[in-house]
Parts: sequence; structure tokens; C-alpha cells
Amino acid sequence: MTTHGRHLCVLVHGMAGTQDDWATWMESLQRRCPHWTLRPLECLRDHVRPIIGKGLDALATMASEEILQALNEEDQLQQDCLEPLILHCVGHSMGGLILRAGLHRVFEEMPTIRAGVFLTLSTPHLGVNAGWRAPEALWRNLSCLTAVLSPQCPQLAVQDHPTGEQESPFLVALADPAGPHIAALARFQRRLCITVSHGDFLIPAASGIIWANRRWKRVQLPEAAAVGWGFEDHCEERCCDGYRSDSSSFSEVSSQASRQSSPQRIDRSNSRSSRTSHRRERGAVWTKSSDGTSRFPKQILEGLDSLSWERLAVRLQFKGATVHVFLIAKAAEQGELEHIYSRECVDCLADLFVGCDGAGGGRPPMPLAPCWKRTLDVKACSREECLERWVVATEEGIGVVMFYPFATEIEATFHFNSLATTSRVLFDPERNERQRYGANIGAFSTIRKLFASPLTNLASSRGMWMLVTEEGIGNVKFYSYDAEEQAREAFASFGATSRILFDPQHVEVQRGGWNRPAHSTIVATFRREVGGC
Repeated sequence: MTTHGRHLCVLVHGMAGTQDDWATWMESLQRRCPHWTLRPLECLRDHVRPIIGKGLDALATMASEEILQALNEEDQLQQDCLEPLILHCVGHSMGGLILRAGLHRVFEEMPTIRAGVFLTLSTPHLGVNAGWRAPEALWRNLSCLTAVLSPQCPQLAVQDHPTGEQESPFLVALADPAGPHIAALARFQRRLCITVSHGDFLIPAASGIIWANRRWKRVQLPEAAAVGWGFEDHCEERCCDGYRSDSSSFSEVSSQASRQSSPQRIDRSNSRSSRTSHRRERGAVWTKSSDGTSRFPKQILEGLDSLSWERLAVRLQFKGATVHVFLIAKAAEQGELEHIYSRECVDCLADLFVGCDGAGGGRPPMPLAPCWKRTLDVKACSREECLERWVVATEEGIGVVMFYPFATEIEATFHFNSLATTSRVLFDPERNERQRYGANIGAFSTIRKLFASPLTNLASSRGMWMLVTEEGIGNVKFYSYDAEEQAREAFASFGATSRILFDPQHVEVQRGGWNRPAHSTIVATFRREVGGC
């Protein structure tokens, strides 16, 4: 692993976060880059509270001061080192915007600092406004109502009013191609933006990945999977060109702007009047993403797209997950299985972040997409296949007991807790009962009886005639015979007992007995224990 240069990596948390949010990322980066200095910012903790927190401009000033302090400390610790000091930045959610707003001051005061990799995770670069196709998130469009308490939420929704020298809303000024903030971003060797493609209640996917001309939809899990995560799509090209050419299909432009020609590249001159006129023109144009879930001023997208970005969308299907913190593996807001999957994702993203040389340099290939990296398969099996595994046993109908094996206690417990009112029992690999729950209390004895009964050596009965009976509710028994005549004689001898006769190919031959509903129990048990039928 290459270690050229000294590396300082700054990590900035988002709204209502703390430096502890970065515990998983710190651990992952320390394994890969032990020579790096990792610095999660501490100064923002008391000022990023929802609704009453400080404005993004004030937070950016605080962040830049702590980054400068960290850079000076690093210089003093390694005064004799002639290698350059390289700054890397990671921001989660609002932390990515705070970084973008504060970095220009850092580079102005320490112009010799080299910029390495800039990474944002679930950061609303285009703002948080929801489109009409995301009605459940339209509450974000009311952020302006909190302006009397703090400018923070209105700034995130591009609903703040310009004040002082700022002649545009905060996020619009932040994306000005001729401004100092884009110039600061341009100094980085690589820029990455990563978000979850669906399900984030706080930010639109198009905003988190700066990719507005793609329709982000919920993807289906494999047939047997209950939950899973993977990668949805990636792009390393500029995404604004195609967006401009199709803007008429989803732009919301004032009548005056609609009569104008398509937006031209912004004049990069230093003329104050030129910049002001362009800002006024941009302020009149709002648009939405192709999937209709995000609304934003068009000039924000165009300004950010003046730079190259490595974009990556993570897919996540996990009922009850806290999607917004999945990319940082914030254990305090996650269940056990969710946190395991989240840590796996962080490790993949850390590999992408540190680059091919382990120092942020080079551009490693993007992960294969679309794909599922990990899923939890839930499949009913025979008791023989459940040996030495964690098992969730359920009663799904009178006497119909199903067995679901899992490799770990965490996976088994997750499935056990996801079954709502279904009667079920959790068994450990030693076949000891650990938990039970469900509306039908009487089902527990049936489940225990079937799970604890001696295992039938069904493997030795292959190629034989089989008589399967139900002798008591859910008490299914197997009898095997070498010859058809013996099997039919046994079938006739059971009188009123519900039973089914199967031939050596496991094809049903004959049914009998007074309790006809028991036949479905027999068939289900036969399929589970033997297969076929």
C-alpha cells in the first residue's frame, strides 16, 4: 500500500449527529490506511439540532476553523517531514453541504494544502424539496415555516431569502460555477457522491447522487429473500447534458423564462452586475427530477455538473431500516442485522474511497451494478436440514408446522421478530427452545411436539411405498413398505384414520379417512420432509 504524503481525513456528521456517528468508518479506514490521521469534527454537535440549529453558513465557518486547526496541528507534529499534506473529506447528509461551504476558506488560508478525495454520503446537494410523486415527503416543502427559529431548514429546502452580500439562496450560491465554493471542490483529485436509491425519508435520491435524469424505483428482492442490500447503479459521466436536452418534459419555468432560449453557460467574468443578473435569471427557474420525487433550482444541478463526479447508488430492501444512516452504519439507530449489512456496505465504500493505491489516488472500478451483495433467504426446510442450525418453527394452519433454518442467532431472531402474530418458536442449534410468541397459544405444543419428535430416517425409504398418516392434530407419521401389496393392506387397516398412500416416485396414489382437512397437513409435511409429491 502506497503511503506517499501525509494524509488528514476530516469527517463531518449531519443534522442531529455527533462525532460518534463515524465509529464504523473510523474503524474501516484505520484498517486500510493506518498512516492517515482521522479527524471527525467535534464543534458542530450542539449546533446541528433540527429546526433550532444554526444556519449552514455559520456551521461552515465553525467547521473551517476546526479543519484549519487540525491542519496546523498536523504540520506541527510533522515539522521535519517534507512530504505534502493531503486533505480528504467525508460528509454525511448536511455535513457534506457544510464541507462544501467551508472548504474555500481552508484553501484560501492554507493554499499549499493538497486536496485528495471528497466524498458525500446521503447529502442533499440539490436540496430536500419533494416532488408530487413523493407525497409522503411533501412535509419537507414546508421548511420555510421554521425560518423564525433557524435558517437551517429553509436553506436545505432552498427557501431562504438572500441577505447581505448573498444575492441568491444559500444552495444556489454554493453551486455557482464562477464562485469560490465550486473552485474549492475542483481542487480535489476525486469527487464521489453516494446515496441510497430508494426509501430515504429525509432526502430525494436524485439530490443525494446529483443524478436527476434517472427514474429511481424500488427494486424487488430475489424470490426467497426477506431483506438485502447491494448496488443499484453508478455513473462517472456528467448527468446534466441529457437533462438539459429533455428539460421541457419536466421543467417548471415561469412564463417569462419559458420564452427565453435554453440556459447558456454562465459568464465567468468578475463583473458584479453580470453575476447578479444571472442569479436573478436562475432564481426564476425551478425543475424536477425525471422520477418526479425531487424539486430544485435548475442552476444548482448545472453548477455541480460543471465538475466530474463518481456517482454510486446503493440499493436497500429492509423493512423498518433507518435508511438515512445506512451508509455510515450508525449503530444507535439500527437493529443488529441491519447494522451488520450496513458495516459490510461501509467496507465496500471505504475501498472505493481510499483508491487503488490506498492513499486516495487512482480510480478503482465501480462495483458491479445492479446486484445484490447480501440477502437473507427465508426458506422452509425439512427437520433433517435444520440440524445444528438456528430454527424458527411456525404453525401456518391447523397442524401445518414449517421449519426455517438460519446460520446465526441474529438472522433467526430477525425473522422471528418479523412474523407479527404468527405462532412460532425459536430453537437454538442444540434444539433448545429460546423464545415463543404468537396469537394462538395452543399452537406451541404442536410445534414443540413435531420439532422434538425423533427424526425419521426418510433417506432409507427412497424407492419404497410410503403410507403417511395424521394420528392426532399435527402428529404426522411415516410408514414405508417394499411391496405395493403390503402398502395397500396397511392403508386399508387404518380404518377412519386420515392417510395418504404414495408410490416409490412420491406420487400420491390413494387417500382415506374421515378428517379430510388433515390431508393438506399430510401433503405439506410430506413435501417438507421428503420432497416430491
